[in-house]
Amino acid sequence: MRLLYLYSGGRKRKANLLQNFQAPSEFFYGYWELSQKGVEVAFIDVPEESLGTISTRLLNYLYYRWQVFPVRATGDLLIALYRLKRQLNQCDVIVATTTGIGFSLEMLRRVGVVKVPVLTIHCGVMNNSFNKPTQALTGYLLRRGFTQVFGIGELTGMRQRYMIGGDRIELNEFGVDTRFWCPSESIETSEYLLSVGNDGRRDWDLLMRVVADLPVLVKVLTDRPPAWVPSNVEIIRGRMHTSHELPDTKLRELYRGALGVVVPLVDTLQPSGQSVTLQAMACAKAVVLTETKGLWNPELLNNGENCILVPVAEAGEMKRVIARLLDEPQWRTRIGVSALETVQKHWDIGVFSNRIEVACRRIYELT
Repeated sequence: MRLLYLYSGGRKRKANLLQNFQAPSEFFYGYWELSQKGVEVAFIDVPEESLGTISTRLLNYLYYRWQVFPVRATGDLLIALYRLKRQLNQCDVIVATTTGIGFSLEMLRRVGVVKVPVLTIHCGVMNNSFNKPTQALTGYLLRRGFTQVFGIGELTGMRQRYMIGGDRIELNEFGVDTRFWCPSESIETSEYLLSVGNDGRRDWDLLMRVVADLPVLVKVLTDRPPAWVPSNVEIIRGRMHTSHELPDTKLRELYRGALGVVVPLVDTLQPSGQSVTLQAMACAKAVVLTETKGLWNPELLNNGENCILVPVAEAGEMKRVIARLLDEPQWRTRIGVSALETVQKHWDIGVFSNRIEVACRRIYELT
């Protein structure tokens, strides 16, 4: 079985860092672990820049103006994948690691350009509302493709909205590289809280209100800072695949040195904040996490045991638990130790990659 991973970009550079243990493997979504097991697997960074051709302009008109195509299936992406058709059809199963790539491939499959099955790692589909024709096309493609999602809330929501059969969609909770994200006894804990994130589901305004009068420095790593920032908050600009991307080794130092990590979210079915939470937990840090509808595993995320869960938009409760986190070092240490044990047992990237392999073998045998 020959697998081909498709990424939105940046993995060629990251692969060199990964080989030198300077980066974690989780955002290869199992590619690295499968390659180490001897599975025949390759990857392509798909260019998503504007191509400017007549065909892309026409397809982009249908996407942006008429909103005919599913979310992120732009004309530029469709043509970029069309140009890769020879390479795509030389494998047995394609693993699409973004929603846009997945929907675009399924559209190309429907017209016979792509002839091999696709497993798409979908995230955030439920955050979008479509007109009736686009919703119908989205459901049609989902019911004929194969999908994995990161959280139970998103799985249930997609099954219900798009009437997807159980053989076409399954849960594969995200995992992190616990060899890279790990505690270090050599780094002393500093007097700061940490918050990290760039997706649109971060509730930065709430966090700013909560920490404004707390006696602690708060470091926020984001490329989407809030409009108002109190004096005790330090904004660190950083985003993956940009010129000001923070090296993963530096982010690990920030996790290791923090008193705790706060992940403030608005409500969503998408398991937002999942990677940051798991990375911090793997570094044995207590995480304050908003309990959204998209919480990926309510049974394993136990409030007060391996994390601290706060209701959506509850500024008072978030302030209370952060204050306790600052005042009770034994409590935050105990939670951090339990968090590390939970991630190592349930959310290591090796577990995630095994489920990818099982799914691909099943898809290969079916088709």
